[in-house]
Order: sequence, then C-alpha cells, then structure tokens
Amino acid sequence: MKTCHICGTENFETNNYCVHCGNRITKINICPCCGEINDDMAKFCKYCSFQLNPIDIESFDDLFSEYNTQLLADYNLTPQMYVDILNSVFEKLKYTKVKGKTIKEKILNLCGVFARCYPKCREGELGHNFGNVIFYDERLDDSSQISALLHELAHCILFNLISSLLCEIFNVNHSPFIDSFVWFFLSNDDMLLLNEYCASTVSGRFVPYGFQDYGSFKAELKRREIDEQSLEKIIKLSINFSNEICSRLDNYIDEALREDIKFQFKLDQKAENSNAFDFEILSEFDFNDKNKLLLEYLLMYFVAARLPEFREELCDCLQLFE
Repeated sequence: MKTCHICGTENFETNNYCVHCGNRITKINICPCCGEINDDMAKFCKYCSFQLNPIDIESFDDLFSEYNTQLLADYNLTPQMYVDILNSVFEKLKYTKVKGKTIKEKILNLCGVFARCYPKCREGELGHNFGNVIFYDERLDDSSQISALLHELAHCILFNLISSLLCEIFNVNHSPFIDSFVWFFLSNDDMLLLNEYCASTVSGRFVPYGFQDYGSFKAELKRREIDEQSLEKIIKLSINFSNEICSRLDNYIDEALREDIKFQFKLDQKAENSNAFDFEILSEFDFNDKNKLLLEYLLMYFVAARLPEFREELCDCLQLFE
C-alpha cells in the first residue's frame, strides 16, 4: 500500500493519485547521493546503496540497537521540526468535516479521524484506549460519552505524536515495534501521570465549566510516591502537550459545537464534577526546554526498555498492535 503524505490515506500500489484528497502519490525516486533513478518502492539505491526511503523496524533488536540509542541521544529537536511533526499528526483533519445527527455523533466522527472507535468498555471505566483504538461505554448518557471520547482522543493524539517523532528521529516507517515502545513509554511511572493529566486537560477544555474530571490522574497519583517538584515538572510538560492539542482541535470543535456540548450537558441534567485537581499549575515550559525535556524522558525510557526484564511487557504490547 502507498500512504498519502498529505492526508495519510492508504492507497493501492497501482494508484497514482490519492483516492481521498487527490494528491499525486507517484514517486520519482532519485537518489540524493548519486542522482540515479530507482524503483518507486526501493529503500536503498541500487547504484550506491544510499538509503532512499525510511526502513521498517522488524524486531525489538532492530529498534533498541546501539545505533538508534545514539541517534536518540544526539538528536537536536528544533522548534520548527517539532511543529512540522505536530502538524502532520493533524493533517487528516484538513480533509474531514465534523458531522453527525447528534452532538455525540459529531465528536465520534472527529475521534474516528485518529482512531477506530468501538462501543465496548471495561467495567467501571467510561472509556479506554490502546494506541489508535478507542473504546467507549454506549450505555452512558451522551454527555458522559462525549467527555470520555474527548479524553481518549487526547491519549490517541499524544500517542501518534510520540510515535511520529520517533519515526522521524530513526528515519523509519511506523511499525508495531515503534508503537509498542510508545505505549510502554506513555503507560509507566511519571509518563502515565503526564498522559492522564494531558487527556483530562484536553477533555476539560471542551466540556462546560465545572465538569472537568481529573479522576484518572488522581487515581494514578495515589498509587505512587512523587515529590512536589517532580510532579510540577510532569504537569508543566503535560500542559505543553495539552495546549498544543487544544489549539489545533479548536479549529474543529468550534464555538458552535462547544455550545452544543453545553446544551447536551444541560439536557442530561449532569451534576458538576468533584474530581477537579487542586494542585493547579497554569505555566508551561519554554518551547526549547520542553523539547529538550521530552527527549531526555524518551532516552531514559528507551534505555530502560532495552533491559531483558521489560521484553515480556513489550512483547505483550506487540501482540495487540499486530
């Protein structure tokens, strides 16, 4: 399959134009090293062996090589590079019109751009996700489903952002091995706190005031010991991510749709939430400091994930992604 670099749609190998957005997807695979023309799908130049296209990661040994570890350690993430990666995550939305007969259907339609959505949920949860898959409880009233969907959407966007960043750093294609590490990264220790705080903040941006819910974050916080300084650092970094996500979703969850969401909450006669978080931090990191800190965290977890004791956890993730 050929992936359109504009909207992300998968096309047949024989397609010269994207079936979704019409973008030309035929390549002229010219080697930047020797200038010779290669086959469209060639990954290495047949004349000089220079790498032409991103390669596929086909094992955890490939992923956690010394070479990739050094690439991550030495990587200089400039503001423009980060913005380009972030914008690429939202590229599909440019070709999507948020629509639906009900408010919930509109939010579900929006979530469907980033993830496959299924009406199934574990007992005691409003929703959960795994990478690019969202599960939600359709038995709940619409306003609760809207809140849960927005929460899980934020998880998916952050997941896609980190996965795309690593693919850029390693110059590789997306793969289940990359995704398994990203899930490991966002599901453990401090990063799980960051992940939950970010999702709660994004969801809270688009629901009526008084219905913000940090219950999942508070539950994770109770399970671990963390000093106030470390917690503040995690929350500030999370605010960076949530602001980036919200600023782009604002273009699609516009004022009219937010008013509709407010109306749905009134219609469902929802009581205000008591799960707000009282450790309020409004500041965020400087853009360069944020990028530096993100790379430090990625390297720390990447080095840890290379250890034999974490391979079983990664393999369990791999089975689900495959």
